Amino acid sequence: MRSQAELCILSYRIVRLDHVAAGVLFLLWKRRRENDGSLVPAKTLHKELRKGLAKAEFREDLKVQAVKKTLRQLKAASLVVFGEAKKTDPAPGPAPNGYRLSPDPPIITWRATAAIVMMLHNHNDSRLKHETLVEEAFASGVTHFKYEERLTKEEISDLVHWSIRHGYIEEVQVTIDDASVPRVETLLGTTSKVDDHELFLKKVADEVKRRPASEPPELGEDVSKTA
Repeated sequence: MRSQAELCILSYRIVRLDHVAAGVLFLLWKRRRENDGSLVPAKTLHKELRKGLAKAEFREDLKVQAVKKTLRQLKAASLVVFGEAKKTDPAPGPAPNGYRLSPDPPIITWRATAAIVMMLHNHNDSRLKHETLVEEAFASGVTHFKYEERLTKEEISDLVHWSIRHGYIEEVQVTIDDASVPRVETLLGTTSKVDDHELFLKKVADEVKRRPASEPPELGEDVSKTA
């Protein structure tokens, strides 16, 4: 039986993220990664976009109103939440308010998962065997999101299955005619959901730390903990 979170994501109406939406989500994602749970006003996000903090260049005439409109759309898609901070100073006026990433947003937020999905999405072969994707992701040295140990093949396989359940990767039956007796193979490819979320997923995937198997352990490192 699927969890409530999985059902929420599976029933989620696909929203195509443009550069502004992807940039805003990335800025809020970075704050969560840094354990910063503060609410961020639209004006602050606008300034950070203009400063290039979202790994993208934005036109000089980008208005705060455009960022606010984007935030409303992201809120309607359950990707961000709006809130009002507790007022701590006695000065008159309303309490500050702003946005943060949703607690369980219907989008990939793990660096390693994003990296694996984008690896498949940008692969020279449009479709791969499950085992091939796992082997290539393992060889690339993707690491855990909380610590810098390499993911095992089993962990990578689990993330591939997660991506299938949540609609980012699809399984396709393909007939192979390379012998006298045709055979059917199950291959993996990315879905249109990746196209819609690509601008954000690429930013998150680029944040993953990689540690190829050939890379020697750092001085003083416990080698027994390395996958």
